[in-house]
Amino acid sequence: MNVVLDTNVVVSAIISPNGSTARIIDAWRSGRLTWILSPPLLAELRRVLRDPKLDRYVKSRRREVDEFVAEVAAITTIVDPREFLSVIESDESDNRVLEAAEEGAADYIVSGDKDLLGLGS
Repeated sequence: MNVVLDTNVVVSAIISPNGSTARIIDAWRSGRLTWILSPPLLAELRRVLRDPKLDRYVKSRRREVDEFVAEVAAITTIVDPREFLSVIESDESDNRVLEAAEEGAADYIVSGDKDLLGLGS
């Protein structure tokens, strides 16, 4: 199963390592799903997870978070979208999720973003 994980899902998993979003990361690590990323999504993940605003949640685990980002870069399926989409006008970064999903033939997009959720199936 090919899945694009929106950055908000990954942040939630990092903040709550025993929560439901963390189970998605566990499924990826155990090979039950293939996580698809594009270079822009990987850059966004790096930037967001290193943002000092998250320090109150992960400062004591900063090294673990950095290792996680390295793991993601090494073993996710990274696609280079050939098509630029502009489906969601209110947040251009959401279109990067759609581009990766299209290029990687994703079965699912996992997100908590209202604009992406509003697209339905």
